[in-house]
Amino acid sequence: MNRNEIVEYYSNLVNEIEHEFDRTIYYVQTEENIVNKINSDRAKIISKIKEIEINKLKNLKDSESIYDGLFCFFILPKHSFALVSKMNDDRQHKSTKKLKTDYDIDQIEYKLKLEAKDEYFESRNQIGQLIVLNCTLNKKIVENLIDHCIDPDENQLNSFEDLVKVKVLTQLIESYRDEIIIDLTNKENNKIATLELKDDFQQLDENNLSFIETILNIQSVQELNLKNYFIYEIPNNFFRPFKYLTKLNLNAMIERLDSNVFNGLENLETLKVSNTLRLIAKSDALKELINLKKLILYKVDIKNLELLTNLQNLKKLVLKKCEIECFETKKFDGLKSLESLKLFENKFK
Repeated sequence: MNRNEIVEYYSNLVNEIEHEFDRTIYYVQTEENIVNKINSDRAKIISKIKEIEINKLKNLKDSESIYDGLFCFFILPKHSFALVSKMNDDRQHKSTKKLKTDYDIDQIEYKLKLEAKDEYFESRNQIGQLIVLNCTLNKKIVENLIDHCIDPDENQLNSFEDLVKVKVLTQLIESYRDEIIIDLTNKENNKIATLELKDDFQQLDENNLSFIETILNIQSVQELNLKNYFIYEIPNNFFRPFKYLTKLNLNAMIERLDSNVFNGLENLETLKVSNTLRLIAKSDALKELINLKKLILYKVDIKNLELLTNLQNLKKLVLKKCEIECFETKKFDGLKSLESLKLFENKFK
């Protein structure tokens, strides 16, 4: 990263924002009070960009990319005046015949005009939002975040870790939908109660989730939903960052669970495992889940029920549409706190 790269990036960013705000003012020019508010918001955004640019220039490091450390970018809402203009340009180039999509464009444009005039003070992200971060990203991640509400393409990402960054940051951005500047530099203020991680990556690494601790108030994450039909094994210590997690939904075709997969989940109270075929689990695979109160196994082909013996605080156990080898009721004898056992449509071998 060099000085010219920084100056060029932030100069282009300011020009883009000036253009988007001018475009919006064109649509609402009869509403002076809203125009004044739009210009005030424009000034705030540009001032923030200048502040970040000065900081980057003062702390210039050749070894870093422009996406490392303090950084900002601008995102458009799903329906914006910029997108309407682009669609209109595309329409004019392709055909003069009015198609159904043309009516859709007209409806979007009309809706935007009404919103810009009547709701700008309530929902101020009609033009776009400035996102401010202080972490390590790359160009593909930033491009995916910018395009996410329009045309996301997560297949362009290089790794599961990059996908985690996109998922987490997207959820954070969506939680601040009415802010013109979304400052995510203070992780204590970045809270997500339920985190959704769904992907098709085949390789997971023990450190794939380490980014979460650098961007999120980890105590806020109470539930994690992980869905992936292309992984067959979860690395040991994979969930370690989520030490405050109380609910985990694991929907994956995993074939084995080792002893240390759930390390760090001492506060987990509910675990649901779904769609796992030919699961071979170590007898102590759940030993770290000392506070687990509810376990749901759905469509799990399990070969070893002895993994339940360590669940001293388990109160509810649900087995539905599972295939279970060597099923014996005495396998439940170690569940001293069990209050409810529900069996539905299972096959016992």
